[in-house]
Amino acid sequence: MPSPNIIVRHEYFKPGDPQRDYYSSNGGAGKHDFLSYMDIGSKEDGKYLDFVDYEGNPEKSSGVFGPNGLMGQEEEAKARDTLRKSGAIVHSLVISTEHKFGLDNLKDSGKAERLLAKTFPKFLKATGFDVDNVFWVAALHENTDNRHIHVLFLEREPIYAKKGKDGYFYKWKGKLDPLAMKEWKGEMEKELLPKPMGIWDTRDKAVAEAKRAVLGANDYMNLQATLSKIYDAMPEDGRVGYESENMKGVRPLVDSATDIILTNSYLWPSIKEASAACKSYDDEVRERYQSYGAYAPREELIYRLYSEEMYRRCGNAIIKELIDLKGQERAIRRKYKNSYAAKHSGIATVLNAFADSARWSEKCEAEASLTVIWYKMKTKEFEIKKMAESGAISQEEASEAVAKIETELE
Repeated sequence: MPSPNIIVRHEYFKPGDPQRDYYSSNGGAGKHDFLSYMDIGSKEDGKYLDFVDYEGNPEKSSGVFGPNGLMGQEEEAKARDTLRKSGAIVHSLVISTEHKFGLDNLKDSGKAERLLAKTFPKFLKATGFDVDNVFWVAALHENTDNRHIHVLFLEREPIYAKKGKDGYFYKWKGKLDPLAMKEWKGEMEKELLPKPMGIWDTRDKAVAEAKRAVLGANDYMNLQATLSKIYDAMPEDGRVGYESENMKGVRPLVDSATDIILTNSYLWPSIKEASAACKSYDDEVRERYQSYGAYAPREELIYRLYSEEMYRRCGNAIIKELIDLKGQERAIRRKYKNSYAAKHSGIATVLNAFADSARWSEKCEAEASLTVIWYKMKTKEFEIKKMAESGAISQEEASEAVAKIETELE
């Protein structure tokens, strides 16, 4: 099992605690406070004020940030005011990374901002805080061998009632849920681990290939029959998309079409490679979580997300093209006002985009093909005219019979 790449140290300071003034920016005029230290670094009488044991490197910080990004002077002043006026417990966290892991994966303040924006609210929620009632600030420090992020946070307002007591109170006594802490460390390492490269490029190329396949750009074995089944089964009304409720029964057919396209296309080797990279990444993430004593990530790992996204996007591409074909079919039916000959000539053009001639013949026979009916009617009309020319029937009888056929064709 790999060694953990992230260590989190937690301290908390209640009102009245001698150290709380420093962390809540109440150190007094002319004295440094912890927010200043987070921003630019601070030492007094040759000793660092932070509880991390620094090793003589020059102080270096990337600046204070919060949920909305890096803070300017005005925002920092407001943050200091919030810290000074609060009667809540002040929590201090140091998120420290293993030397090489931090150098490779926590390169700048922007990365630290994105890391906390993605994982810290989930951690707060998991440990029982009302996320909207938490104020927090942070800063990435690069002044030691191990890059680390300082975080200060507290409850904004006392919003909890206590049985038998008047007024509202802060919730926390200080300690944080240990299981939530383990999961958070695993989640942070998962976010910092480099993701497999190029996997979404393969997805986008697969979506483009799905569109081309529906329109007949490539001849995939068994695809035409599957597309024809989807075409027939798609609902006429309501929202028609891959995840739509009314497409639930059709979705397996759509997935089958995607399978045919993916496994038979030139993209298949790169898709297999991307899938293998995703699975390898997921295996590493699981090992990392276990190294912290956490069982598994709360969120889905990347292979499932990649696979589901591939099928969803390809499925929607297939459905969209078939919807367009259905629209063209309806337009042709309206334009020619139910003329069998005209309908067939137009609809065949539309449906041949995904159905070969053999499949089209089966479809026509199964549905009492408009083409077959038109052909039979026209043949009968031709025979009647020939009979009139030979004198077998009168011209008047022939005209009546042809008129009747024309009426049926209309």
